[in-house]
Amino acid sequence: MKRWHRSVKRKPKVGIDILIIWTNNTVEIGTMLEDEFGEAYLSTDNSYDWDVVAPIIKQWAYVDKYFEKELK
Repeated sequence: MKRWHRSVKRKPKVGIDILIIWTNNTVEIGTMLEDEFGEAYLSTDNSYDWDVVAPIIKQWAYVDKYFEKELK
C-alpha cells in the first residue's frame, strides 16, 4: 500500500525508515530516532528536530509500506 502523509502534524514512528519529499522536490530517506531525553528527532545525513523541518517537508511515507508489494 502506497500511503503518503501530507500532514506533518503527525510524527513518524520511532525506528522506522521514512521516505521524504522536501518542498524543493528532493527525495531522501531518514529515520526517526529518540535522544537520551526521550525526544524524537529526524536523522538523515544530519539530525533535525521534527518541528523545525516539518514546514519544509512536502510529503513522507514509511519505506516498508511504500514498497510492501515489491517486498513480497
